[in-house]
Amino acid sequence: MNILKQNILDVTTGIIAHGVNCQRTMGSGIAKAIRDKWPQVYDAYALAPIGDVEMLGQVRFVTVNPRRDSPLCVANCYTQFYYGQVKPYRGDCHADYEAIASCYRRLFEVSTDRSEVIHSVIIGSGLAGGNRDKILGIMDSIYVEYPLAKLSVYEL
Repeated sequence: MNILKQNILDVTTGIIAHGVNCQRTMGSGIAKAIRDKWPQVYDAYALAPIGDVEMLGQVRFVTVNPRRDSPLCVANCYTQFYYGQVKPYRGDCHADYEAIASCYRRLFEVSTDRSEVIHSVIIGSGLAGGNRDKILGIMDSIYVEYPLAKLSVYEL
């Protein structure tokens, strides 16, 4: 898997994927940067029910550039229940590995169906405290199931 050291916010087509919590807070990290650049992504995120554990593993897509020939979407991937100093929902960090796997599976399905590139950070490995290598392993194990999916991974 090729990991790019570029700014994911400079992407102009495809789908930018990042992790969000279930508390309707996009106040730091890549989520805040996305919120600042594309406020409509937060507006859509704020419509989700707060504190709903059923959101874990879901992906919500928001179109930020609707050009017909090359649209750009942001995928809000619900990969953590809490954030910050609160005790994690399950496990020893806020990154929920089962939710991360579910989200990547959905992202690869969409990439295959739409023939669009998924531009993804290593979801859960930053402020959520997940193990980077474990998350890359999850990505790899699912990615091989979708040979037509297109993926670019960005390290922050």
